[in-house]
Amino acid sequence: MPSDRTPTAETSMIEAYVRDCVPSIDSVECGTRLDGGYDLWLRLNPTSAVKQVIITKEQYATDLWKERISLEIQEINN
Repeated sequence: MPSDRTPTAETSMIEAYVRDCVPSIDSVECGTRLDGGYDLWLRLNPTSAVKQVIITKEQYATDLWKERISLEIQEINN
């Protein structure tokens, strides 16, 4: 599903949270999905693959997105 990468307050907050978790991250981009959720693309270092994380609007509303991102970062690091 394509997403709109126009920055919003929510996408900026998600990107800032990732940068706080992993200050040395190579790139992080977040976009708004048509279903109200968010697409997050992470690359920990310049030679790693880009990892997509989908955050649903329900996860965002209940702050479960923070736990989801933390788990994804742990998985990428292992």
